[in-house]
Amino acid sequence: MNGKKLKNLRENQGLLQKELAREMGISLSSISMYERGERQPDNETLKKFSQYFNVSIDYLLDNNITVNKEIIELEVLQNLLIKNGYMKEGEDLTKKELDNLMKMAKNNKEFLKGD
Repeated sequence: MNGKKLKNLRENQGLLQKELAREMGISLSSISMYERGERQPDNETLKKFSQYFNVSIDYLLDNNITVNKEIIELEVLQNLLIKNGYMKEGEDLTKKELDNLMKMAKNNKEFLKGD
C-alpha cells in the first residue's frame, strides 16, 4: 500500500492517526507504520481502508491505472458528505450536482476559508 496516499486521505478527513486507528479497530502504531511504508496491511484491513475512504483498493495499492482527477474529487466529496450526514452510504452525486457544488465552493471560497 502507498503510505503517502493513506496519510493524505487521513489528513484530508481531518483525522489524527489515533482517530483513524480507533475507527479501523487497529493500533496507532500500525497506522503509523502503514503511513511510513514500514508495514503493509493485510487484505481485510486494506478493504476496510478502501471502504472507509471510499476509494478503490487499486488506488491504495498505487496500481498503475489512469485515474481521472474528477473521479477522485467526486469520491472525496461524497465521502465528506456521507461522514457529515448530508448523503447516505450508497448514494451517488450526479455530474450536475458535483458541478453545482464545485461552483458553490468557488463562489464561497472566502467563506470556506473563514476569511
